[in-house]
Amino acid sequence: QHPKAEIGMPSDDELDEFTAIIEQKYPRLKKTWGAMDGLKLRIQSPSDDAKQSLFYNGWTHDHYTSNLFLFSPDGKIRAMYINAPGCLHDSTLAHWSGIYKKIEQLFNDKGFSVVVDSAFNKEKVGGLIKSLHDNVDRVGNKKQSFGLNVQTTSLRQLSEWGM
Repeated sequence: QHPKAEIGMPSDDELDEFTAIIEQKYPRLKKTWGAMDGLKLRIQSPSDDAKQSLFYNGWTHDHYTSNLFLFSPDGKIRAMYINAPGCLHDSTLAHWSGIYKKIEQLFNDKGFSVVVDSAFNKEKVGGLIKSLHDNVDRVGNKKQSFGLNVQTTSLRQLSEWGM
């Protein structure tokens, strides 16, 4: 094993460092330390019907493996779940893998959060700040301030670049 190749949640000192770095550039994102996103990788269609069904993504009409990565601003992967069936949603991966529990524990214990896109379930999991494509609810009210949404969307690129 190589110590620099390990994947793990950040230490308290790293959390303090990451939040200071992020807050300096994005002052509306208090105690935010990372970004999480899913990645679908195309695969050849399995010949077995049961496997084909598992790896088929109806939204894109193709076959994939689903993967999930949580990045910190130093470019390290802090948590991941890989090679899951392509029919699974990013939020399901975060739940099944225990990543939601890790994020929520840091939020409940110390108030730390991560940014995510609209595919994740903010209502059921503490410690998630969403970047919203549509920042207006059904009756026309803003879901969050414009400034917060812009900064969240910008920071979320951290997870896009990591992939």
